[in-house]
Amino acid sequence: MDRKLSASIKSLIYILEKNSKFNFKSLIGFDGFIIEHLNAVKRGNNLNDYTKIHSLKEFNILAVQSALSGVPLELVPIKFNPGGNGPAMSSSLTSYGFDLTYIGPLGLPNIHPVFKELSNHCEIFSLGEPAVQEIINFSNEKLYITKNESLRKINWKLLKEKIDINKLILLFESSSIIGLTNWSMIPEMNNIFQGIIHEIIPYISSKERIAFFNLGEINNCSKNNLTEAIKLLKEFSTKYKIILGLEKKATYELANILKLNTSHYFHLKELALSISTLLDLDYITIHDEKECIAVYNKEYYHSYCPYINKAVYPTGSNDNFHAGFCLGVLLKLPVHLCLVLASASYAYYAKTKKNPTVKELIDFLHHWKR
Repeated sequence: MDRKLSASIKSLIYILEKNSKFNFKSLIGFDGFIIEHLNAVKRGNNLNDYTKIHSLKEFNILAVQSALSGVPLELVPIKFNPGGNGPAMSSSLTSYGFDLTYIGPLGLPNIHPVFKELSNHCEIFSLGEPAVQEIINFSNEKLYITKNESLRKINWKLLKEKIDINKLILLFESSSIIGLTNWSMIPEMNNIFQGIIHEIIPYISSKERIAFFNLGEINNCSKNNLTEAIKLLKEFSTKYKIILGLEKKATYELANILKLNTSHYFHLKELALSISTLLDLDYITIHDEKECIAVYNKEYYHSYCPYINKAVYPTGSNDNFHAGFCLGVLLKLPVHLCLVLASASYAYYAKTKKNPTVKELIDFLHHWKR
């Protein structure tokens, strides 16, 4: 480990040890998924006799046979998990002690049991039933099937039907940070942005606040919608410092949509600075499992991530990175320490599949430093 990173970790440990809990008021939305893990099986002679289909190739062959014969394929549920960028980021923030309100489709009339843990630690305003992502697990492959109808119903009108406008203004006024996540999965997110800009922002005070945005999977998004979204993000800057969180893959997708010729950029640093100049937002963060960078006020910052021996990082790791970075900004840490905090949160979750508490994060930082 180089001396600079070691010194940064030491400084961060000192700062975190002075604080055991961070009760920043926060407001996050607006997605919500049930992740259903399934096995595809071949049924035997009785109800409890079946064999797992181990490969996608075998599944495809059986799917063709099923279509020809009319005999259905069978899927066996294995487990259910909460999903969505918003719920995952919220779970991470509440583990740090944030006083959080979540708005999203987490179940009606009751919150779905899969979100019980989250509901125990925050206030929830549910907008409807969650979307569903089915993951059919094979030995070395996965097949993803998503049902997103509930996300298509989420718009500014629905928010105001579920939550009185005066209550919404109060939630935004009282929150040190808002997080508007998974833009690409909510078709009417630009409509929600416009509603906040015109009906909320003019009525909240000018105290220092943060607005975090995550665009999600943007490879299939139209350039017009994305261009409009970027313009709308800038309008939040009248009352907020803006953080745009990107994974490395999404950075190149965004560059292509913005018609930046990525072949001209030999280093991610150059591409990040160009995107920052073009978008003109306060913070842009980019990360993968090896490194993370940030651009703040056109200045570039870099840090390495702790090594975790995993081929695939679990869902939720990226949201832990973003939660850690936002915590650092709220604490007014130097940007390079925000990156160290974010990467530690990211790696801890990747290693344990658990959101770290402050104490657990400190212990992890001590281990990383060694």
